[in-house]
Amino acid sequence: MYQKNTHKAFSLLEVLIATAILSIIGVTVATLLSDTNKSYKTSEIDQAVSLYTMNLRQALARGSDCTASLQPVGALGATTSIPTITNSVVPGLCGAVACTITAGTTSEPGQNRFRVNRMFLTGYTSPDAPGCDQARPTLQCKNVTLNIEFSKVNPGSSTGGNLLRTIPIVVRTSSPGNVVQYCYSILDKEINNSLYVQTTGDTMTGPLINTYASGGPAQPGINLTNSHMIANYYLENSDKNLKHDIHQITNSESILNQLNGVEFKWNMNDKKDWGFIAQDVEAVAPHLVSTDPATNLKSVKYSGVIPVLVEVAKKLEQENDLLEKKIQKINLKIQKIKMQKNIDNQEAGD
Repeated sequence: MYQKNTHKAFSLLEVLIATAILSIIGVTVATLLSDTNKSYKTSEIDQAVSLYTMNLRQALARGSDCTASLQPVGALGATTSIPTITNSVVPGLCGAVACTITAGTTSEPGQNRFRVNRMFLTGYTSPDAPGCDQARPTLQCKNVTLNIEFSKVNPGSSTGGNLLRTIPIVVRTSSPGNVVQYCYSILDKEINNSLYVQTTGDTMTGPLINTYASGGPAQPGINLTNSHMIANYYLENSDKNLKHDIHQITNSESILNQLNGVEFKWNMNDKKDWGFIAQDVEAVAPHLVSTDPATNLKSVKYSGVIPVLVEVAKKLEQENDLLEKKIQKINLKIQKIKMQKNIDNQEAGD
């Protein structure tokens, strides 16, 4: 029996409209996917630039590298171009430990997604108040900002223009002349008035962020000899991205056995205290000891002993677990011997 075809045929207009709608949907989806991919790449590049900036700040925290980078530019102005930056310690900047970052040519190591376009200092005004180094009163100090402009190597890989990052710098300049004599980078939170020193006379003075050791510092820092600091807690940089050549301490027990905790009295106030002798620590772990070039007095980074204590504690825990297992085995053997002795006594009685 013949059955009539009830399917409606589409007109040419309907086909064209459907095709147009599908095309619009396809373009919209492709645009969304493209925007998502660009957004992801933008975020990826932003993170890479931030990490590079952090490594650059770490390099400039070394006073000798900062000074070698800024001193050759001569007198500082309101805006001063920095053509090159010297790096001798941080491997994450050029793919090597020692290198020079050159504006306009240095690119991201490995990935090559961005380039250091230009570098310039802002925030310097002249003259500054002299006296940041009491031993050399003709020198003057100033907090300035190093601006780093990054350009994307492949502009089509992300949206937006150049990326700008900043690094706070403390510069010590000559007066007159405004030429950098010494400088180093600092964290943003270090540029404030919250750091004070309580002296032995119980008087408070500060801020002392621009205080230097007599004769000029070998490294950035504040000399608190004959004083003490009080705070709720202290933080030390420890991010993995700031370190290289990382490996576990393998000789912790030997190190700890060579360290001698001593009881002593301070010469300045005859107060009793516990601690280490810096010269003794230097013989075992020289990287935990610093020597003031002006006074030749030594200081110890006490927090550096904590990782050694952690590793020793872990080994003691492992040894304790082994001893407990051995004791359990011995106890089982003793129980078996006792049970066998009871059986033997019962058989002898029978």
